[in-house]
Amino acid sequence: MIWVVIINISKNIQRQMAGFLSQEALNKLKAAVDSGHLPKVQDLTNQGFPEGIAHHLADHLTYSKELHEKNILKGGGPCARSEKAILIFECDTEEEVRGYVEEDPYYKNGIFIKPYDIYNWHKIF
Repeated sequence: MIWVVIINISKNIQRQMAGFLSQEALNKLKAAVDSGHLPKVQDLTNQGFPEGIAHHLADHLTYSKELHEKNILKGGGPCARSEKAILIFECDTEEEVRGYVEEDPYYKNGIFIKPYDIYNWHKIF
């Protein structure tokens, strides 16, 4: 089954990232992930990410890549204003999805916050 998670991003992180997460910055991040070379903390701080966010982002990307390689996480990313993120999972149950969300370093470190919504998505195309 396909599950869509719409999760809130903490206000503190939103303030820190205001104006920083440009389309260019997101494109660079996506290109690095697509190439299979996840950015390290130093790479991210060199791009201007605050160190605390860079550390958590590197851990979050590593975790996400592991789930993606296991064919569990189908996709994800921030919404345009960085208030929310969307994650798409393929799992049998909502409880599995909740477990993956709550093991994410972003969730464990207060970047992803409750409440979040989980929807069973009936993909047509």
